[in-house]
Amino acid sequence: MAAIIVFGVLVAATVFVLVYSFVHKPKPGEYASHNDAIGWSPPQTFEPASEWAPRPEPSSSSAVAPVRAVPEPGRAVPSPLQPAPRPERVRHDVLSGDRIEHELLATLRERPSDEATRTVYADWLEQGGALAKANFVRGLDRFDEDVLVRDQTEFYWRAITCRDRIQCATAKCPKRWDAFEPVADDELTRLCKTCTKPVRYCVDLDEERASVARSERTLLDIAGALPARER
Repeated sequence: MAAIIVFGVLVAATVFVLVYSFVHKPKPGEYASHNDAIGWSPPQTFEPASEWAPRPEPSSSSAVAPVRAVPEPGRAVPSPLQPAPRPERVRHDVLSGDRIEHELLATLRERPSDEATRTVYADWLEQGGALAKANFVRGLDRFDEDVLVRDQTEFYWRAITCRDRIQCATAKCPKRWDAFEPVADDELTRLCKTCTKPVRYCVDLDEERASVARSERTLLDIAGALPARER
């Protein structure tokens, strides 16, 4: 019985709502105050997809070119540093006016690590009274004798007979001038088999700096390493 009563109430309420909606039509602006009260606003209009889609990156032609420094009028633009030019190769045909000494020097030039030839040449010099030169050929580092050798010999003679050490960080480098491989047409350049770099025998500090700029190993002659001669 109670169910019948509830069903009848619901039917009556539904009929009342339908009749009221047809009879009572809202006037313009009637619900404006109610919308404002509850904070409701009409849905926003979205832009078309073409408006909010990701825009393509600008082309390279439209990119801003980097600003380059413009030199001041009348001032030359400095050019990048270039390695010093390689000096001319040196190879003498006559190494000494004495036939025996010439042959010994020629052998040392071709085979600077030949200890037997070096010993024979040093003994030959000592027998001739040139003890300072003999000790230089043996590789003895004596300051007073080095000064005599500098004053009594030519630069190219020292380049053949020298056996001084060079500065090199490579572990297996022989680090000694007479241990490097000679170059056939240049008495002042030899090759290191360990790092495959040329080693240059330099007459002075300027030539040594130029050689370093060419990425070469260097050995400075005693004339460039010792104090200048007194005049």
